[in-house]
Amino acid sequence: MDTSKLKILTAIICTAGLFSSCSSDDNSASDQMVETRSCAIIETERFGLVAMMPIGMSQICSCNWIESLHVGQQLNRGDEMGYFLFGGSDIVMLFQKGTEVEIVHNGGHLLMGEAYARLK
Repeated sequence: MDTSKLKILTAIICTAGLFSSCSSDDNSASDQMVETRSCAIIETERFGLVAMMPIGMSQICSCNWIESLHVGQQLNRGDEMGYFLFGGSDIVMLFQKGTEVEIVHNGGHLLMGEAYARLK
């Protein structure tokens, strides 16, 4: 098990614009939704800086950091950082140039906790 320490350098939440779905009738109201983006820059011992970007899409609309999370905080692998309300959405991870990533996903559906890729 990787016991690398992580340090939060910054954690921000921003909300993208308001989007409307198309309606076939110009006189009717269309559905509206807000997409939420967040970003945490994490300093790791083994992989340098890592950007973690949760994306709340469609009706999820909620990326939440836990209240106790703060800049400078030391974390361990697996520590809770935040959550989506009303289900889940996507998380994008960005790594510094030179980080080697091995895709281990076989193309089927993934369950929570199953690996998509491994860092070398």
